[in-house]
Amino acid sequence: MKLLKCTPTKGEDGENNYTNVVEMISDDPSELKSKATDLCRLMGVEPAPWCSRYPIMGEKEVKSNHEWIMELSNGISFAIEK
Repeated sequence: MKLLKCTPTKGEDGENNYTNVVEMISDDPSELKSKATDLCRLMGVEPAPWCSRYPIMGEKEVKSNHEWIMELSNGISFAIEK
């Protein structure tokens, strides 16, 4: 699993794009969550609660590689990816 730091940027057409940086690789989700909390403190931002990502219900099944998401007040988010 990977801990990604997702930073929003504006594209040339004004759309939101994200720059993803792999911060850590581990098989332990708790270790990845702890690292994200440490990175929040280093950035001077209060850590937010983690939200799990479930498949969207409906006719088409949508699969996401993201297991957990933490969205911060400064627009940056952390994602734990399979």
